[in-house]
Amino acid sequence: QSNSSLSSEEQKIYTCGKITLEPEKHRVMWDKHDLELTAIEFSILKAMMRAPDRVFNRDQILDHAYDANMNVSDRTIDSHIRNIRGKFADKGCSDIIKTVRGVGYKLV
Repeated sequence: QSNSSLSSEEQKIYTCGKITLEPEKHRVMWDKHDLELTAIEFSILKAMMRAPDRVFNRDQILDHAYDANMNVSDRTIDSHIRNIRGKFADKGCSDIIKTVRGVGYKLV
């Protein structure tokens, strides 16, 4: 039962290891545990799950997470990454996003 008002992007379900992300439902699960992510955290994780082998620098993450007209410090991304890591750690997953020194972040 396809909902034609949703783009194929919104209908897609992303999986990477034990992570499942459903954009249409704004739902993230790790190993059958639901995680409550903010809209920004969700956008960051979705971008990473769309290209799981890619290392994202802060500017690329900003582009995925915020509207183009937003003026946000790239250090704000560090806070979002820390929050995402913390929420996964609370469910028993301690290695969700790896820091690639001098480059950015990568989904593990």
